[in-house]
Amino acid sequence: MRITTISILALLASQAIGADQPPIGISPVALTDSAYVYDTAEQHGIKVTVLAKGLARSFSMAFLPDGDLLVSERGGQLRVIHDATGAAPELDPQPVAGMPQLATPYRNGGLNDLALHPDFAQNHLLYFSYNKPEPGGAERPRSAVALMRGRYENGRVEDVQELFSS
Repeated sequence: MRITTISILALLASQAIGADQPPIGISPVALTDSAYVYDTAEQHGIKVTVLAKGLARSFSMAFLPDGDLLVSERGGQLRVIHDATGAAPELDPQPVAGMPQLATPYRNGGLNDLALHPDFAQNHLLYFSYNKPEPGGAERPRSAVALMRGRYENGRVEDVQELFSS
C-alpha cells in the first residue's frame, strides 16, 4: 500500500475557534498525534502530518518559494508557518503585518482565500479575497467580496489595493 503524505489536511483540521466570531460548523478535532492515516473513497493510505496547531479557522494556504507557508485564518489574520516543507515547521506567533483588519469582527467578514502571482518569486504579489463591511446595521452586518492584492516582502504585506468588489 502506497502512503501519500498530505500535511495540508492536518493544518486545516487544527483550527481553533476564534473568540471574536460565533462557532460555525463542527467543533475542531483535537490533534494528539503528529501524523494520521486516512482512507477515502478515492484513495487509501493518505498520510496526514500535523504542521502547526493553534490556528483560528485556517481557510486557505499558499506555499512560498522558500518553503514557508502562508495561511489565512477565515475572517482574521494572515499567518506564516516557517520551514513548512522542512523537518521542523514552526508557526510564527505573530500575524503578518499590513493586512486589512475589520474594526469590529463579524461572522464571515475579513480574510478568506489566498493565491500567489505566477511570478511571485520576482514580484512578491499576493492576491486574496476579503469580505469587507457594507452599510447594513450592527444587528446584521452586510459585506461585499473584494479581490485584493498586496506585496509580501520581509514578513509583511504592503501596497494593498482593492482590484474588484461585488
